[in-house]
Amino acid sequence: MKNLFDITNYPDSEPEELIVGARWAWTRSDVSNTYSSDIYSLKYEFISMSSEGEVLTRTANKEDGRHVFEMPSADTSGIEHGDYTLRTIIIRDADEEEIVIDEHFIVIKPKDNQVRSHVYKVLTAVRALIEGKASVDQESLTVNGRSLTRFSPEEWQKIERDYAQRWANEMRKLAMKNGRKASNKTYIKMSA
Repeated sequence: MKNLFDITNYPDSEPEELIVGARWAWTRSDVSNTYSSDIYSLKYEFISMSSEGEVLTRTANKEDGRHVFEMPSADTSGIEHGDYTLRTIIIRDADEEEIVIDEHFIVIKPKDNQVRSHVYKVLTAVRALIEGKASVDQESLTVNGRSLTRFSPEEWQKIERDYAQRWANEMRKLAMKNGRKASNKTYIKMSA
């Protein structure tokens, strides 16, 4: 196991997802190699996609010739979760000229342990529908020339299998990301 508070173990790029109330930390060796921390500063802008004009700006530290981004959990706890554009900016210290060197999307997730993934939410909703209400009666209905058609039970079962597989893939990726073994069983149907 690595000590994640040690700068030498920080990820060497921004993560795809951040969590509100967690410690955020990473380095950018590619930036430090091109833009020496003796001459340049590294700044990030987190631009909320849901709140018009809301921009969170933070500057990376300069340590041992590297640009190191650190934001303690106390500072991240007040940030609104959602989708953001993350803009990476280099500043030339001598004249404070800025250049945007990277821009991409990032998701900031809430810390709440009860937050479930979209796939899991859909899977549980489909399973509840199959258990409680799916039947062949009233598959289609026409009123005043307008037609409504529901999925058949077979179609709901196909959707359930698809989302069950997606959920299994999410769990496997999370296990692998955290260094745990993930079951990769492959089942083969053979005819006699």
